[in-house]
Amino acid sequence: MSTKFFQSVLLIVLCLAFGISEANVIVVDTNNTYKNVGAESNIDVTNYEKCTLANGKEIYTLKQNTSSIIMNAEEAELVNVTFLCSYDGTSMMPGELITVNGDNFSGDLWMEQDWMTGIYSLTTQLPAGTYDFCSYGYYISDNGLLYNVKELVQINNDTTITFDFSESNIKYNFKTIKPNGEEATLDACVFDEDLLLYTVVTPGNTISFTDDIFLILKGSDYLGGYVGPSYGPSSNFEVLGENPKATIYLNNVSNRYKLVSMRMLEDENDIYIVKYESTDMSETLIQNNPENFVLYEENFASLGNDNTELYQGFRILEMIDNVRVTGNRRYNTMPILNPATKVYVEPNRKDGDESNKFDILIQPLFKDNVFEDQIYPSTGYDEHWNPIEIIDTVSIYRTIIGLPVMINNDGSVEYVNTGHDGLGNVSFHIPEGGGKLIEYPGHPQFSYISQQKALTYGSNCPITSVMAQNTENTTWAGTMKYSGIQPCFIGRYGEIIDSYYSIDIRYNGETICDNCLTIGNDLPNFAYQGNPDGVMTAHFENTNAVVDGLQGKNVTDVYFDQRQEDWTAPTLQMLLFKDTEGNIIDRFETAEEGILEFAGGDFNFHQVSRVFWFDCKEQTVEVSYSPYSADDWAPLEVNEIPEEYYMPGFGFFYRGSLRDVAGRGEKGWFDLKIKLTDLSGNWQEQVISPAFRIGNGSQTGIEAIKNDTATEVARYTIDGRTLSAPQTGVNIVKMSDGTVKKVLVK
Repeated sequence: MSTKFFQSVLLIVLCLAFGISEANVIVVDTNNTYKNVGAESNIDVTNYEKCTLANGKEIYTLKQNTSSIIMNAEEAELVNVTFLCSYDGTSMMPGELITVNGDNFSGDLWMEQDWMTGIYSLTTQLPAGTYDFCSYGYYISDNGLLYNVKELVQINNDTTITFDFSESNIKYNFKTIKPNGEEATLDACVFDEDLLLYTVVTPGNTISFTDDIFLILKGSDYLGGYVGPSYGPSSNFEVLGENPKATIYLNNVSNRYKLVSMRMLEDENDIYIVKYESTDMSETLIQNNPENFVLYEENFASLGNDNTELYQGFRILEMIDNVRVTGNRRYNTMPILNPATKVYVEPNRKDGDESNKFDILIQPLFKDNVFEDQIYPSTGYDEHWNPIEIIDTVSIYRTIIGLPVMINNDGSVEYVNTGHDGLGNVSFHIPEGGGKLIEYPGHPQFSYISQQKALTYGSNCPITSVMAQNTENTTWAGTMKYSGIQPCFIGRYGEIIDSYYSIDIRYNGETICDNCLTIGNDLPNFAYQGNPDGVMTAHFENTNAVVDGLQGKNVTDVYFDQRQEDWTAPTLQMLLFKDTEGNIIDRFETAEEGILEFAGGDFNFHQVSRVFWFDCKEQTVEVSYSPYSADDWAPLEVNEIPEEYYMPGFGFFYRGSLRDVAGRGEKGWFDLKIKLTDLSGNWQEQVISPAFRIGNGSQTGIEAIKNDTATEVARYTIDGRTLSAPQTGVNIVKMSDGTVKKVLVK
């Protein structure tokens, strides 16, 4: 009989999305005695308020301005509404939260417990109108979340609403059938009173489950209609005789509601992502169709050697009507042999009812351990409480995070580029003034289908996008300007390449940060010193790329002047190359085939209450190229395409042809330099080396070489026939200096 450890962590996600939030309420069981088994909820709790319940669970609620959720209150009479809970205190426990969805108000309300009587209640005022109310609870000694819904309640005068959890007796479960036809089961365990451990009685065929479940109020344009518990970080066994994990109890609700769910499960060989959707609320056992599974695989370019450990992972983004509501991340706990990820996915529908559409995007992750341990100092204290320097070591992994992928039941695979948030900050995603995080369909020029993707993730030298959350705050010491600078390295296909990089941030020429591992502490510490406004510069250098056997690097320099009203430098956000057929590739037979496209802008950070976003101001652009590592720059003409301007997250769009590229770099590769300057003189300049290749990498390849002195002496077809004039197609041209080149004539 084997022994299992279990981490009892319960996340209850109520997706009430205002601006930046992926989810609005998180409930966490603080009994974290056992080891995490490998999944995590990708929710940043720094934007939440925390309160602790009597049972030890911590509730995080989104910090927000409540006036933003009252819609037509000025036109409706306010009435008194009292909420009460009725429950069996020996077996169940209510939560304080009430989700409200109505004509004139949608949002959260919180009940309080009277510690003398134990009664949960709230009396408040609401605008008169018709409402749906939902409150939640849970069983004390058994699995199962309780939801009690009151539908279409007419509030015209003083009213009392009682949530009676004894009515929530309709049990809903989710069943998973694997592609081989087997039902997915966890180990069934019992608790050994002597060993104080769970022991396995019946082995299962699945290592772990992770579930997100949403109760959707159909037709609502407010995300408070979605109520979802997420059991996490994962469930790795069931207790014999108890309800299965992810059991939901509801009272009798109409088909105005539906249950949807995402389940991620792992066995010894594979990972599966399953999507459920109820068709009728009378359907209490909801299961998948195993015939719907498709295998999604993604290859990566590894920098590792024979001793490098490779890991695969996934991030799952859940959307309702194209709005992201939450996300989970999982790494495979066992090393993989090849630089690739694979997962069985239940695809999304391209047909059917588009209202309240529940979709899942799969974001592949790959990491390889290619760096030596980095040593960096921190401050500690000796036995006499004197400050001393402590040297810490960390193991640095390079992680590549691919674009979210929409896998559809018509066989299509869409790569969705909404902008990067791999570092956990979604501010670039939020519309100006705040609003919903629209995940799909993404930027029309930087999103693409699988047929356009010619190379693998990580096979290129990335650009640097710099998110600068520059703020000005008044403190007891006076006005403080804080520069929250965070670089993100983005590959040619939109993949994030998260790795160690060198850094040198200076204030008036003096270094204030020289370690990428301490940037999150060094910049706030500098700001708190209250220094006068000055000139800030930042130098980033990332050498963690190998392209076609050449050492790759990105060198980015940023200049911004705090003395200006606008003291944020513009930034590049995305860059790719396409051929004339629209394929995304950086290697061309002739210069005429190559097209450069990129986006960027002068993004200035805004914060109103707890809502964050960036606007985008004008900038000027300079682009040049050089043979690889030659530092011999020549201008490259690009044009702004106004109709492709895209916000949030991308800004201005530029396009240029490579047809005028001259010279030859090593193996045909060229570097690219882009400088963006705003109207206040702040700027960003970066060198991508190498960026693109012309020719096949050898001296006999197709080349676009200009020579000011050499002239054409003969021209031939590809099969050797002499031409008197250029002919459509590939021409062989002999020059007076003896060189021969191939040119493509259109």
